[in-house]
Amino acid sequence: MNEQDVEPGTGYLAKYLIGYDPGQKHLLEFDANNFGAATYSSDQGWKNGTLTMVSAVSSDPKAPYAANRFIYSASGADSFTVDWEISKTQDLDWTQADHLVCKRSKS
Repeated sequence: MNEQDVEPGTGYLAKYLIGYDPGQKHLLEFDANNFGAATYSSDQGWKNGTLTMVSAVSSDPKAPYAANRFIYSASGADSFTVDWEISKTQDLDWTQADHLVCKRSKS
């Protein structure tokens, strides 16, 4: 999946790759964007039309947050939403950071 901010046009670009790791028996996501790269995983997989991908918890006191997660929700055959949530603490107290409505590109 590709992401490009258009409103507002910030110049943010990202590519997300999601696959299955048979050795670990869970889904993995690789996120490459203007700021760097990160990985996320899901032990649960898809449940009731929702997939939650969670980062490892950081113990770096200089990190802007301790963990983040993406919640993908199927909303139709050609659309879905993505909610990005962050936790500033290692106790994983989630706060919504962004909500995206995604539609299949015609190209």
